[in-house]
Amino acid sequence: MRRILGGVLVVLFLCGAASADRIPDIVAFPTWGICTGDYVRMREEPSTKAKVLEPQRLNRDQRVIVLDETQTRGETWYEIDHPTEEGSAWVSGKFIQAAMEEEYQKMPLRQLLVKLSLTFGSSPEKARALFGKPVKQKREVLGTEVEGPIVRITMSWQGHEAEYLNDSLTGVTVTKGKTPFGRIRIGDKTDRLQKALGKPSDATDETWTYQPGELDYVTFSLKDGKVSEMGYQFYYDIGESEPEPEPEPEPKKPAPKKETPRPKASGEEEFLTESARREAAGDWKDSYPDTGICVGESVRLRENPDTESEIVGRLNKGDWVITLEETSVDGQKWYAVDHPTQEGMAWVSARYIETYKGYETGTPAYNMTLRIMMNFGLKPEKARALLGDPDRELTDSGDKRILEYGDCRIVYVEGRLQSVEVFERGLAFGSLKVGDAASKLTNALGDPMEKARGDWRYEIDPNGRLTFTVDNGKIVHMIWEEITD
Repeated sequence: MRRILGGVLVVLFLCGAASADRIPDIVAFPTWGICTGDYVRMREEPSTKAKVLEPQRLNRDQRVIVLDETQTRGETWYEIDHPTEEGSAWVSGKFIQAAMEEEYQKMPLRQLLVKLSLTFGSSPEKARALFGKPVKQKREVLGTEVEGPIVRITMSWQGHEAEYLNDSLTGVTVTKGKTPFGRIRIGDKTDRLQKALGKPSDATDETWTYQPGELDYVTFSLKDGKVSEMGYQFYYDIGESEPEPEPEPEPKKPAPKKETPRPKASGEEEFLTESARREAAGDWKDSYPDTGICVGESVRLRENPDTESEIVGRLNKGDWVITLEETSVDGQKWYAVDHPTQEGMAWVSARYIETYKGYETGTPAYNMTLRIMMNFGLKPEKARALLGDPDRELTDSGDKRILEYGDCRIVYVEGRLQSVEVFERGLAFGSLKVGDAASKLTNALGDPMEKARGDWRYEIDPNGRLTFTVDNGKIVHMIWEEITD
């Protein structure tokens, strides 16, 4: 099965990308470009004396949409679509190169893909800048890779919906309105469609389908010879491995692992002593995502793993975080963490984070807990950033906050996630949703530790619990909760 990440997605998306031994010229606009420098400035005008559009910078290998080209005092400058704000910006030509061979840049179907990202936003941030706050938004963690989590964000506005995988546009559906697919709008006749894009790869009286790339499909639904709906989809398949070969003879089963006794500590002391003991003994290996706890006061969160990078938030001592990846810069270790109050991630110096390598790290129930924390938010502010304003918010003595949405109920105690309850179809606990068959539950988590009156319970060391209510062989209710004394 294919494994697709944000970085790999760019390569798959840009079939016919530039070869390593030859850099093609940019010969058509708009087209895809690639940034070849680190922390590259974007400017208001094509000049090194023009205003720098802070704080946004371009990173190496970042994909951009190139709109135009000009010369200033013998130096080439490219106008690009601003990656996160409305409008455009200028970048020195020495830091931008073509992402496709010249012949691909001129193909109408390839140009259509570029124009879709230009029209609907190549990233969720850009889409918000173009269309404002979405009417509905859904965020799902589909899996994890070495580089971090695989996150899908689906955003809906009046008339269209857009889908993003690791911040790259992977799908658009337009059902009404005048927003175009390149030169095509709803209501256009098929002869205009064929003139703009040529003959479809597959056609019926109701649907015309074009295939710009190996995994890209553009579909136009037709009614009475006119376009009634327009859709684009990049088909990806996220799985754990390639298809398995023919079965081999069953190997001998390894001896069962010796269980590690729990330390006789409690609260934060237990967290730290178990983590330190396992690190010293080498009982675990680094894997992400995972959890950690801040051990410093007013610790800075930064946009990049660099002490000169922009500060984007702070952590207090005792704050829990979800660690996504790690890196070393000039001999200093940094963790990327899920931002506690905003969408996206931030970087924090590893000296201030004690990573949690607990008793059940890596088990299906533990990994599902991590996805729940990322999808619903460790703090109320994060929940609002992910799910929008709740339908109702309740407080209890100032310590407990309850956020109620149409399909879920989230409880926070002293600002920290306490429980999540899902009772309608839509939101997921990992790969599980209300309405799924009980067999899918056992495939995902195994047999429950306890069954009582239709409730299937799974305990998560050291103090978590998952409860699924099953009725007529289907999940009808899901709860994750932290168990406190």
